[in-house]
Amino acid sequence: MKIYLATPIEGAARSKQEYLEYAEKIAEELEAEGNEVYRPWKMHIDNAWDLPNDVWGDEVAKRDIAELDK
Repeated sequence: MKIYLATPIEGAARSKQEYLEYAEKIAEELEAEGNEVYRPWKMHIDNAWDLPNDVWGDEVAKRDIAELDK
């Protein structure tokens, strides 16, 4: 099964690092069961820090939708 694993990147309950460590653990467990897991937090966008926020957001959305469509 192909799984898009969404997770908050920060919040009141946990730090960003704790969320990402937990998400990685879940992803690894799912993969150990034979699933293919897409991790959106590992997405790389060239020059992301140089892009206006709306352009960056559009690029993230396009890539996320492409992965969901797969």
